[in-house]
Amino acid sequence: MPHLSIYKPMNEKIKNKELTKRKLLNAVGEIIKVQGYQGLGVNKIAKQAKVDKRLIYRYFYSLQTLLETYILEKDYWLKILNEEQIKNQTNDLETLIGTLISGQFDCFQDDEEMQGLMHWELSEKNDLLNSIVRVREDLRGEIFKSVNNDPKGNSIDLKFTSALLIAGIYYLNLHHRVNDCKFCDVDIQNLDDQKKLKKAISSILELSFQKKTKSKVECSKSI
Repeated sequence: MPHLSIYKPMNEKIKNKELTKRKLLNAVGEIIKVQGYQGLGVNKIAKQAKVDKRLIYRYFYSLQTLLETYILEKDYWLKILNEEQIKNQTNDLETLIGTLISGQFDCFQDDEEMQGLMHWELSEKNDLLNSIVRVREDLRGEIFKSVNNDPKGNSIDLKFTSALLIAGIYYLNLHHRVNDCKFCDVDIQNLDDQKKLKKAISSILELSFQKKTKSKVECSKSI
């Protein structure tokens, strides 16, 4: 049996490759936080990562693939909607939608990289971002297919209410990122205001469910 030490060089090579890939992915995030998406170029990313720019092509084949890998790893909705525990919770839609939107609030509010990505997504027509948006919306669409089949009859209110809440979370954070001021006297960076916003989100979703359930019961009685 050969001595295990002969495998060490290969293991080190794999380790160094993964370390370099992580440095490049982290560099993309740092540039987005500090310079915005305008700073995303091969030379700047390699310089931030402190590696030879040729390694971008060796490990990711192109700048486009590097950025795609970064976005797929970072995007809240792409990560959360692919989790098996989320896929298996569609029987309790009120809790599921509340959990997803509350999670988006926490993730987006704390993550400057995610804010930078959304700013990029809304500021520039880009084939890569457009394809990722479509994948994200397909995944969200799967959740709302369950909403459409909800026996409580919550489809219309919940679908459109969720769209407004999700968009509102994006806007509140981007407004602060760009203007660094309150919106409707709400400070998204203030912990007390954050708690009140999350309570408002829960209340709106709860009212949406109650309204549709009540409407269905009243309709049944009239028949």
